[in-house]
Amino acid sequence: MKTLQSIWFVVWRSLVFLFLWGIFQAVFIVPMISRLNGLEFTYPIFSKLYYDFTSAITVCFAAWIMTRFIDKRSFTSLGFARSNALRDTGSGIIIGILWLAISVGIAWCAGIATMQTACISLPWLFGIVFSVFFNAFAQEVLVRSYLYKTIRSRSNPAWAIFLTSVLFSVLHLGAFKGAWLPAMNVFGAGILFALVYQFTGNVWMPTGIHFAWNYFESSLGLDVSAQNPWGIHWHLIKVNGPEILTGGTFGLEGGLIVSATILMTIGVLLSFNRKKIQELWVLLRDE
Repeated sequence: MKTLQSIWFVVWRSLVFLFLWGIFQAVFIVPMISRLNGLEFTYPIFSKLYYDFTSAITVCFAAWIMTRFIDKRSFTSLGFARSNALRDTGSGIIIGILWLAISVGIAWCAGIATMQTACISLPWLFGIVFSVFFNAFAQEVLVRSYLYKTIRSRSNPAWAIFLTSVLFSVLHLGAFKGAWLPAMNVFGAGILFALVYQFTGNVWMPTGIHFAWNYFESSLGLDVSAQNPWGIHWHLIKVNGPEILTGGTFGLEGGLIVSATILMTIGVLLSFNRKKIQELWVLLRDE
């Protein structure tokens, strides 16, 4: 009975949270849909920025409504404490850059990645910074903030990490097209982000990692989860080789190279947080 009550507690709160987010997002999108469709052809950066910014704002507002009126707890308890926000975001960006650099470096050494001459648009790169950041932030707030804390309030951290990583994979479901390895890699990235959230207690560092990966991967002209969401029209790095390694049409993050670097990054993260791993193990044992 207690287990069923816990499941219901998590399910109905999660559904209300997602419903509120959908309603708030619709308020910003529906009246603007014709203009946004036009902007996609004339000023695609502004169109994408609008979608990403409103997603970030509305998901935060939905989380605030839930914590303020349903859960009766502080909004900052979801991981929005301002102390060390810049430091943790910056640290996350560095981790994301290193993760991507190692992934591309392995592909380079394996002879399946080559550098090409490309006409890079610096204004375009500067223009998409905020859009990519809001996109990553919205995803982290959606999956690693309210939902993680809600699951965690009725279960142990392992369940919270697992279930939010499954949800993170579901958010990218349309890009997998039946391929199992990209799905596993996105799930693995979800595990990585969830562990960082668990260890730091805030959304800033996982947002920094997520942002850095997406931004610099796009900057190199590589697809992000089988898409080119920010309209990058150059290819500074070209990846050619066995699909199992390169990810094929999904992009580099859908191949075994990134599978290895995800595991490597998680391993480094765990090695630097041994005390927190011990604390986590005690929680799992006791619960």
